[in-house]
Amino acid sequence: MLLALSLGCINQWLYERLPQPHLSDLPPPQGLSSLSAEDCGLCHTAIYEEWRHSQMAGSWSDPVFQKDWADNQQFYSCLACHTPVPAQLPLLPLRLSSLTPLRIEGSPNPGYDPRLTHEGVTCVACHLQPAADGAVIAGPHDLPSAPHAIRYDPDFSSPARCISCHQLDAPPLTRLERPLSDTHGEHDRWQQQTGRADTCADCHMPAITRPLMQGFPPRPGRQHTFPGGTDTDFLRAALDVRVDLSGAALVLHNLAGHNLPTSEPARAVEIQLEWFEQADIIQYATRSPVPVTSRSVWLERRIRLPQLIEEADTTLLPDETRRIPLAAPPEAGRWAALRIAVRYHRLRNLPDAAPFSDQPVVTLWEQTIRAGEISGAGSLPPPPPPPP
Repeated sequence: MLLALSLGCINQWLYERLPQPHLSDLPPPQGLSSLSAEDCGLCHTAIYEEWRHSQMAGSWSDPVFQKDWADNQQFYSCLACHTPVPAQLPLLPLRLSSLTPLRIEGSPNPGYDPRLTHEGVTCVACHLQPAADGAVIAGPHDLPSAPHAIRYDPDFSSPARCISCHQLDAPPLTRLERPLSDTHGEHDRWQQQTGRADTCADCHMPAITRPLMQGFPPRPGRQHTFPGGTDTDFLRAALDVRVDLSGAALVLHNLAGHNLPTSEPARAVEIQLEWFEQADIIQYATRSPVPVTSRSVWLERRIRLPQLIEEADTTLLPDETRRIPLAAPPEAGRWAALRIAVRYHRLRNLPDAAPFSDQPVVTLWEQTIRAGEISGAGSLPPPPPPPP
């Protein structure tokens, strides 16, 4: 009996320290018939269309998440961010039923709506707030009237709105040197160091002028497309890359307000350096010559899974400038050209999920340089013309 009591106490202690649904079980606000984003889209058509094609809307249905979730034995805590509304959960968590594997014991959820589950991070995940008589839709604008209960929240666009899902403490009994997902902490430290007041929304919800609803006049607002790690153009804008020929270095400058890469440790930035004997490798349209040698420098936070042990952290700090030497290794010999590529790996540490992604690896920047352009490097005669 003592052993059973001890195990029960351990289970409860661990359960209380694992992520839980972020929202209380609130009803639809007065004037709304449901919590579904589809109903919001009946009036807020443009905003709904932006959200519908975003990663927020796909947080549950994304094949990469589904694969990773299955590999983690459908660990329920993942749902705290990927389906954060209690009505999205078929079971309401009560306690842990086992430690190996981690299993949850729950009770059937009478308010479960499977339609909501497939909406992922749906509108009410951010906009629903409790009120004295039930619930309200909160937002950053003060409206004189609305067909449903609303509340003006002057702090609605602050980073605190994002912290519940973008700052995940290290799970108990693991050896991590900082939170598992530390994006909010990285951004907070960046603000303190630089004195800048840019919020998460300033980058991830760009300003836009459009009507709040059909038939209304345009007004300042924010896009609900939520660009991030799945948007290649957005990634390119976060990293300044240049070659210092006189110093024989690649210079990287992080323009984001957090580490690069950030969020899940699966992500990584690779700087690939390839040395070639041919000086004009770019002219080979159909076949690229084999490099004499190559090497990669990785910017990543490497965590050993499933033990969650910190192994290395080479991510770029916000506003950090880092120099990557371009000196050729001895095996390159008398090389003629150097191809430099900066690539973003969305699933570097989740290789099993890569086949489920449209673009697991994308090239952010690429350039080929002749040996004679780099200080201290020799050059070779021009190569023969490519075969017909």
